[in-house]
Amino acid sequence: MYIVRIAICNHNATLLIIEELPMPALTIKNIPDSLYEQLKAAAEVHRRSINSEVIVCLEKTLGVTKITPADRLNRIEHLRSTIKTNSITPEDIELAINSGRP
Repeated sequence: MYIVRIAICNHNATLLIIEELPMPALTIKNIPDSLYEQLKAAAEVHRRSINSEVIVCLEKTLGVTKITPADRLNRIEHLRSTIKTNSITPEDIELAINSGRP
């Protein structure tokens, strides 16, 4: 695990090493004021430092794996196999269509 500290000056963020661990440093420049304020507000709401909030945001964004079309189709086929289609009658469909109509 990397331990970092973030220093923000004039909306430029610099990650600084606290411990001697092999880790990258990241500088974020030209952060729009509105984005910085959103980040700051989110950190306060979540009771995190701005640095921790940045890490959580990056993990959420970059940690998401994209689903391949084949995996998506497999998931759809699995879900379809769990649906009991015999329990719905044409009368049920007609009732659903006409429910709430005058």
